[in-house]
Amino acid sequence: MAHQLDIINLALSRVNARRIPSTSERSKEARAAALAWDTALDATLRAHPWGFASRRSKLAALPETPPGHGFAYLEPAGCVAVRKVLPTCTPGRDEPSALFTLGNDGDRTVILTDVPDAWAEYTARIDNCTLFDPQFADALVWRLAGEFAAALKSDYEAMASMLRMAETMAKQATVADAEEHVFKDDPISSFERARWGCHAED
Repeated sequence: MAHQLDIINLALSRVNARRIPSTSERSKEARAAALAWDTALDATLRAHPWGFASRRSKLAALPETPPGHGFAYLEPAGCVAVRKVLPTCTPGRDEPSALFTLGNDGDRTVILTDVPDAWAEYTARIDNCTLFDPQFADALVWRLAGEFAAALKSDYEAMASMLRMAETMAKQATVADAEEHVFKDDPISSFERARWGCHAED
């Protein structure tokens, strides 16, 4: 299981920078880590629909809808990327998404679609590093290393190379998912519905 400090120090080692004993120390390495962490984490989460961060949630409808769309919904709390908009919650099934677009309602992100009573499948922000998929953790290390190459070494060529490595890891995860994930046609268990946050069928 990876921890935040482990991930940061591995990224620092990939640019031959000093490892840090704590993220709270007053050093250029710790400051660079503090600046890069949230951006790198969210970017890596958005790069692929990682299974450990996948969620489904019933969407909260807004009373007013912009012209051209049937319904407007609030983006789920903690969402970093909406993957699908669905009419029902059916975990374990590879269902096609309805058409949707993202907009804003003041300072809130909204989902615009023609689906009534819609659900969203999305990638959630996960801060607990012990839950990270190993391939995700490696992609995050490469992305952080790219940020450190620029911030600590002013090496923008290395930065570009390391960011490409992070993208490669996400692409490899997509291929692995396609080869390994088998969607089921059997009845959905209450455990699966609870995991996805689905309500039980009547």
